[in-house]
Formats: sequence, C-alpha cells, structure tokens
Amino acid sequence: MRGSKLELECVKKIRCRAEIKGRFLCKGEPLAGVKVTLTSPLLDFEPAEVYTNQDGYFRTSAVVPGERPYELTTYTARVEIGSRMISQTCKTVVGCERCKNPRLTLCTPLFVGCEGEEITGEVLCDHRPVEGVNVYFKVVSSHGEEYILPNPAVTKADGTYTARIVPAKGKVDIITITATAEVGDEQLKKGPFLVVVKCPCPPHEGKE
Repeated sequence: MRGSKLELECVKKIRCRAEIKGRFLCKGEPLAGVKVTLTSPLLDFEPAEVYTNQDGYFRTSAVVPGERPYELTTYTARVEIGSRMISQTCKTVVGCERCKNPRLTLCTPLFVGCEGEEITGEVLCDHRPVEGVNVYFKVVSSHGEEYILPNPAVTKADGTYTARIVPAKGKVDIITITATAEVGDEQLKKGPFLVVVKCPCPPHEGKE
C-alpha cells in the first residue's frame, strides 16, 4: 500500500516494564484494524500482536523477563500489507533489578504563596538510587485544580526528583499531595500530605 507509514515511539530506558506506543498512517490518514507485531531479542510483549484503533494508534507493554543487569537491545514493530512488509526499530537500554527494600520519599512545604514552591524526594532500591522512574502526583483540592508541574517528575541519576507547586492567581485552598511510583513490580506510595495554598487576588489599585 503506497503512502503507508509506521510510527514507533522509542523508549530510551525500560526498567522491568514499559508501555510501547505507535501509529499507522496511510497517505497521512489513520488506518484502523491494522495488525502490528512486536519483537525483540530480549523483551517480551503483552500482547505481541496488537491492532490499531480508529485513530491509527496501537499500544502494548514491553516486559523484561526475570532479573537482569542493564544492557542495550532493540525492539521492532512490523506491519504486513499484502506482500509488503513495513517495520520500525528502536534502540533501548533494558534491565530489571528486584528490590527487597524499595523506598519513595516526598518532601512538601507547609505553605505555598503565589510564587510557588518546590517539592522534592527520591527513589531508592535497596539503598541505591534509581534513575528514570516516573513519580506521579495526585492532588486533591476543593477547586479540582492541577497544581504540580511536571507531573510525572522523573528521577535523576542520584535518584532524586523535583517538581513545583504552581497555584493559580486567586486561589486560597488546602490541598493534599500524594506521590506514587513503580520500581520493578513494587507500587510505592507516599502521602497524602497537607499543604496550605494562599494566592489571593491582588487588591484593585485606584478608585473608580
């Protein structure tokens, strides 16, 4: 099929498990119901065969089998259209370290003004820092506002992460913040912690 295009999102590092996404287009338009097959020398896929949705997107989970040190590998998505094979390949570093004692920390301020405040924490695996972990924040507030950027935050080489509470102007609220992360097969949670947000509207200047 002429004008067909297979797009594959490249994940730079896979720790135990990661979502793999892509899209199939025909002459620039999404095509539904196309079978996509995922393969890799090291990774398993759950499932290994998926079908594009009405917007042309497909997704699956890449799984690192067992416990193994990090190493470079590839994964490939293939689509067969008639006698033609279309494929895309990504390089990635994969590994899976099982943690006997995973740990997530979260430090939040007691009060936040209009200028905002940082929140920090770290992710550890058996007292060792873990890089590249997504730390997600859940905020509960009376206004239903999203206060934290970025969300998720990603841990650095030393295992630490930072994000920022950014209140909207005119907000006076008491919020709770909860952090969650996944290390190996372990789901980690810290919080909820109370934070007082005070960013009232400035008084009007002058007189009418």
